[in-house]
Amino acid sequence: MQTPLDNKAGMPLIQALKDSGSPRVPGQANAPGNAGDAKLNEAATAFEGAFLKILLKSMRDTIPEGGLFDRQQMAAFEEMRDGALADSLAGRGATGIAQMVVAQLGGKPQQPQSAITLTQGVRPAQSASVSRTAEATGSSAVERQRFVDQLLPVARKAASALGIDAAVIVAQAALETGWGKHVPTRAGGGSSHNLFGVKAGAGWQGPTSTQTTTEFLGGKLREVVASFRAYANPAESVSDYVNLIRSSGRYAAAAKASSPDAYLKALEDGGYATDPNYARKIKAILGGPELRSAHDH
Repeated sequence: MQTPLDNKAGMPLIQALKDSGSPRVPGQANAPGNAGDAKLNEAATAFEGAFLKILLKSMRDTIPEGGLFDRQQMAAFEEMRDGALADSLAGRGATGIAQMVVAQLGGKPQQPQSAITLTQGVRPAQSASVSRTAEATGSSAVERQRFVDQLLPVARKAASALGIDAAVIVAQAALETGWGKHVPTRAGGGSSHNLFGVKAGAGWQGPTSTQTTTEFLGGKLREVVASFRAYANPAESVSDYVNLIRSSGRYAAAAKASSPDAYLKALEDGGYATDPNYARKIKAILGGPELRSAHDH
């Protein structure tokens, strides 16, 4: 089977590097120093994402057709899910393909992000994308506990401002990011640190991250491109989330809620998520072993 790296199939990468303005394109003179490394890494990351999408599609094509769940809607969903997975893996440098390409072209590869970290999903506050369950991400018990241990101290400070249990904030972030595995990445591959999928609206003046995400719109799963807020660190993300809840009229009931159930219902009623089971999924995480001992008393 011919891969995107074979013969003429590799030409899109060369063209992408030329379009990016990279000084290290085969057949062209190299620029001195580190000029163009950022653009070279960006182009190589895009190539890695395209390669992974083709690889995933080839793997699915080997599965025999027929069966109870074969339908056009399922095929479309799997294609969108595979695309999001490929983009996420490429953005974190999970396979090392982009780094290898950059190194072979004489550039300086950027360091890949770790698989489980708060500094690496996606779901906007204005029109929320489909949330990921803990099981769907394949996170191990150790990874989930590490996520809780890292975020809980920051969440406790934020929770006091909202008057809710800190475990609720951690559980929501866990659902939004797949326990830290699916945080939106910036164009250059760095983390946006966006733990709550907050979109960058017209009033947002800070950095952004443009992502393709899947949302429930009109009762159907749809793929959309949206711009999300980007932060310098997880603490900024948590702080901005608290400000959003306290300042937005649509979440006024949540800001006044006195219990986790009331808070989550108010978020759902305010349109925080398009997932019809959003509150139920967060409650399930709250009842899990990772957060049982984290509840404030």
